Amino acid sequence: MRRYGAGRNLVMRYGVDVGRSGVKISSNGSHVFLPSIVSRAAGDGWGLIERRKREVLMNGVTRVQSLVFMYNGERWIIGDEQQRFGYSCANPMDTTKANPMTRLLAFGGMVAAGVGAAAEICLGLPAALFESELSRMLELMRGEHRFGIDGGEQPVQLKTLVVPEGLGLLVWACWVDDGLAHLSSLKRSTVVMDFGHRTTQLSLFRGLRLAPVGFVLNRAMGEVFESVLQRTIDEPLAMPF
Repeated sequence: MRRYGAGRNLVMRYGVDVGRSGVKISSNGSHVFLPSIVSRAAGDGWGLIERRKREVLMNGVTRVQSLVFMYNGERWIIGDEQQRFGYSCANPMDTTKANPMTRLLAFGGMVAAGVGAAAEICLGLPAALFESELSRMLELMRGEHRFGIDGGEQPVQLKTLVVPEGLGLLVWACWVDDGLAHLSSLKRSTVVMDFGHRTTQLSLFRGLRLAPVGFVLNRAMGEVFESVLQRTIDEPLAMPF
């Protein structure tokens, strides 16, 4: 996995999905997952977390347990280990997505994947919020930002594309082996169902344009996992297998 500064002379490109359970990043052939739990790095405990730098590679995705990084002069921890060190934590459960928390998580994901002096990022917004939050998200992301790891910061000139969530899945589904998209498939009207951790989105795309129809269901995969776990605890299996 690239570390901060490894691609300093490159224009790094990122596809970023900031979700309730984690930040998913694809960049220059690498794939990274970072839990969406944020803490201010107060006190001395962050040093122990920083030295651990635990990463697990599974099915081609690098899961970063916790990341300590700097943004605009402040030190932050993103991940799931800081809770054991007594840090209070925040999770992105707001009704809006175009906010500083989303930006912070996106930048943490970029740092985990590696950052150069210039970056291009594609970031998704929920389809139901796309029109109302697009300008705010672009305002938060555009221009120069300063972030990094190991106590240092470097200016990064950022170019941002914001798209409706589900569009990336549509383009990926139309990809063919030679590295090009199947254009006739992309031109069709297509319904995309996006199963998230807490919500399920249904969106209609006419070509690459989001149609003004669709819905959001406040039930999703996280609820399925939780219900299975609860039943396992409450109703032990009669026979092992």
